[in-house]
Amino acid sequence: MSSNFHVCEGLKHSERCFYVRKYSEGKFKELCHEHVPKSRMSGDTALSALKALMVKHSGWVDSYALQAFMNKKGKNPPAAGELNVRVEYPGEGVCRKMCANSNLEGWVDEFV
Repeated sequence: MSSNFHVCEGLKHSERCFYVRKYSEGKFKELCHEHVPKSRMSGDTALSALKALMVKHSGWVDSYALQAFMNKKGKNPPAAGELNVRVEYPGEGVCRKMCANSNLEGWVDEFV
């Protein structure tokens, strides 16, 4: 399924595009837009990097940032659930892994 949402025009087949933006006062502000060679980062590492960018720009306290990475198996401490990832296909041949919370969203795009 395609979300038909903006794909970076500069995205190359050999890269991943990381993007983080924040919503405030009716507008989105770009916080991060970086391209990284695919050969330098595995898919799992790219997803971890996206999550790290989300934590960095969220301004969470340390304990909440750690809870965001926890699974739902236990109740103490509770999992924050803020870093749930969904997969979209915003354009032909492009796979997007996306995280979002109340006013922040980030994704990593790559050609597949």
